Order: sequence, then C-alpha cells, then structure tokens
Amino acid sequence: MPTNFPLKNSALLIVDDQKSNLKLLYDILQRQGFQVFAAKGGQYALEIGRQTQPDLCLLDINMPDMNGYEVCRHFKKHPATANIPIIFLTALGETEDKLKGFLAGGVDYITKPFQPQEVIARVHTHLSLSYTRRALAQNEARLQKAHDELEYKVAERTLELQQANLQLRQLSRMKDEFLANVSHELRTPLNGILGNAEILLEGVYGAINAKQQQAAQHIQDGGQDLLTLINRMLDLANSNKGGLELHVQAVSAQRLCEESVQQIQETAQRKRLSISLALDPQVGKIQVDPQRFKQILLDLLSNAVKFTAEGGQIGLESRADSAKQRVCFAVWDNGIGIDPKRVDQLFQPFVQLDSRLAREYEGSGLGLSLVKRLVDLHGGSLSVESQPGQGSRFEACFPLRIQQMFRY
Repeated sequence: MPTNFPLKNSALLIVDDQKSNLKLLYDILQRQGFQVFAAKGGQYALEIGRQTQPDLCLLDINMPDMNGYEVCRHFKKHPATANIPIIFLTALGETEDKLKGFLAGGVDYITKPFQPQEVIARVHTHLSLSYTRRALAQNEARLQKAHDELEYKVAERTLELQQANLQLRQLSRMKDEFLANVSHELRTPLNGILGNAEILLEGVYGAINAKQQQAAQHIQDGGQDLLTLINRMLDLANSNKGGLELHVQAVSAQRLCEESVQQIQETAQRKRLSISLALDPQVGKIQVDPQRFKQILLDLLSNAVKFTAEGGQIGLESRADSAKQRVCFAVWDNGIGIDPKRVDQLFQPFVQLDSRLAREYEGSGLGLSLVKRLVDLHGGSLSVESQPGQGSRFEACFPLRIQQMFRY
C-alpha cells in the first residue's frame, strides 16, 4: 500500500438496510483504523454524508426507502458530496445492474457475501485514487494560481517597460530637438567669426603682421573644427528624427577619392605621414550621394591621420567585388590600433574607447557614429580590422545599384 496518503485517518460511510451487513463491514473497516459512520437507509445516508463529508462511501443497492442508485445520484448533485467515491454493495450479478451503478456515478462494486480481503483491497485502492486526484487538483490549482500571478507580474512589468520606453523616446526626441536647435543657433554667429577671420587673412582691412596672421589662422582653424562638430551634431539629430536624406547620383569614384585625400593632405604633411592611394580601375562611376560619400571618406581619413604617429603611413584603396555586386573602399593606417573586443563601441555616439585618448587626441566621438549611419543609409556595410599597436583598416562597401533617394 502507498504510505504517502493518510488512509488510516480516512472517514468512511457504510449504507445498508441489513444490520448484519453493517456490523460486518463496520468491524472489518474499523480494524483497519478507519473512522466509520453507518446509515441504515438512503435518506439517513444523505444527511450523514452532507454533515461528515466522508472520504469514501460503501452503498447498498437494494434498500426499501431509496435504492442505492438514487442515493448516489443525490450525492453527485450536491457540491459537498459530489466528489465522494462510491462503491456499490450488491448481490446482483447482472452486467446491466453493474452498468447502471457506474452510470449513476459509482466507481466500483463489491458483491455479497463480503470477503474481508476484497473489501479492504478495494477500499484502499479507491481511497488512494481519490487522494491522488485531490493532490493533482490541488497542484493544478496552485499551478494555475502561480500562472495567474506570473501573468499579472508580466503584464505589470510590460506596462512599466512600455512607459519607460515611451519616456526614453520622449527624452531622445527632446535631446535631438535640443541638438538641432543649438546647432542652428551656433552656426549663424560662427559663420560670422569665420568670415571675419578670412577677411583678416586676406588683408581686406589692411596688412597684418605675422603674429596677427597666425592668430587669425588659429581662429579660422578652430572655428572650422567647431563648425564641423556642429554639422555632425545636426546630422546626428536629423538621423535620429528620420530627417537625414541622401540624393544619389552617378559620380566618379576616382574623383571623389582623390578630392578626399587632397583635403586631408595638408594635415597629413604636418605629421610627415605618407599617403597611399590605390584605386581599382574597374571601379568607375558609382551610385552614391557625393557629399555624404566624401563625408564618409573624410571622417575615416581624418581618424587615420589623427591616430597615426608622425612619420607613419595611411592609405585609401578601392576594389570591385563582382561576386557580391558591390564596390568597397578601405582606409588603413599603421597607427595606435584598437582592441578587437571593443570595436562594437566605436560606432556609439559621443564615445571614445579610452579616456586617455580623449585627453591625447581631440574629438567628439561623433565621426564614426555618423559614418556607420551614412553607410547603412546607402544600403552598405562597414567593417573594421585592427590590432593595438599595428593599425586599423576600415572598409565601407556599397551596392552597385541603390535607389535615387533614401531617408534615415
């Protein structure tokens, strides 16, 4: 017998109109340690059953006032007694009578005259089954409760996350609007400063000495750097708002590459850097936004110049990749390099990988973020290969055919 059910503490109800049968069953079951209630008739059995709610009922079929089938049906209708297992006691041996008992709601039958071992075995079996069903029902109820609680918590957490995401989007939109407004407001006075610096350098108001000319040049260089930063901030804000546009046209890749190298040539010469230009003759005209394409190359070339020590080397290469129907442009250097584990952080706005670099090399951390967005906007891809102390190689690849205009 299973020992994980409290069978000996179970309450049993025996119902029979024969006093001798009641006494026999009472003695058999009480010796097994059960708490036994007895009823000599159907109506009395219903009253005891509703009051005591026994764990199992042994019910005689043939009784004068109310037969066992009727008593069983009454038990099954009442919520307090509906789940009580009922074993019929019968001298009837016809299959039809047994079937009638099962249809009324019985779980088993014991034939008269009673055999003590059979009575004990069937009682134990159905008590065990009953306790098992109860345990399963309790576990199912606990699982359902846990499931409901979990669903509630998930729904609650989801609502919190939705509200947090909404707040973040609002804050991001406010930040982008702030950046755009500040950028517009700064460009007007800065253009005036740059214009006056240029006038001084050209001697419109008269000749200036070497020191004055050097100071004016510093003003113009610093102002130009600031204007570049402002333009990048404006581009970043526009890209976040979906307002960054591409105007694609067929342009000469060689011309754009040569113009880009020419624009950083003076800065590179100050550091005595040698510049290598290796262009694939198979790369002719490409479908890009020329202004944005040059911005990509200039940012990559400027970074190569910035992070390469004096006397080093930088280069720009192009190649046709007919297998993948694309053209690729690579900017390389033999500068300080990047830890490969931190490459993913390169393209996050306002991020520099090392605080020491921020002190040693000027920069806002916006350039590569915009490069990545502009390459993505062209439908292309940007990859990086780098090792600390050995240099870096950035390669931007563009599809051969893209639409005439994109919006980011």
